[in-house]
Amino acid sequence: MRSVAEVKDIIRAYRAYFGISKFELHLKSGVSVDAITRLETGTGRVYLDTFERLLDSIGCELKVVAKENGHD
Repeated sequence: MRSVAEVKDIIRAYRAYFGISKFELHLKSGVSVDAITRLETGTGRVYLDTFERLLDSIGCELKVVAKENGHD
């Protein structure tokens, strides 16, 4: 994943593909419906642990990768 927008798209695509509601994803991940809504709409703050729980609940993980050009 390269950006927050990409995470947002992955979560939304997962829900659409499997036909699950935000509430069902909440039950699966333990993340509040409000936080899922904030993530999908890009409003407010979403914490790193929230991303991790959501991604883990759909079989994905968050990785930190060094930039190709070093530390710019």
